[in-house]
Amino acid sequence: MSAHGQELRPEDSAAYREAVTDLRWLTANEAMAGVAEIVRERRRQVEAKGYDAGHDDSEHTDGWLMHEAVRLVQNAGRRVAEGVGGAEDIEEACREAGALLAAEADRLFRMLTPGHVTIVITPDAAP
Repeated sequence: MSAHGQELRPEDSAAYREAVTDLRWLTANEAMAGVAEIVRERRRQVEAKGYDAGHDDSEHTDGWLMHEAVRLVQNAGRRVAEGVGGAEDIEEACREAGALLAAEADRLFRMLTPGHVTIVITPDAAP
């Protein structure tokens, strides 16, 4: 179901086909690992913490998601510069920041695109 209650077949959506094409490109160009980690982190935020679209839309209308992402990356960079952090700190900060930025981009898309249709992919509809 979409946000508006319509049944959609993802394979019939241009946005879905474009996303699949993008994922294939990322995989072919060995650029998928970071994207996959960000997706996993965003999923964790939604499933484990309840930070879903409704939460983001009602609780974070002031740019907090973006500012928190920047803070995470800056703090990790500072720890590395001070010699108390390493690549693991940077990777974790990038993963968490990427998920927060994705949430902010989604929130802004919903705000700026009245009447948007959300495609929901069920396991039996996945490619």
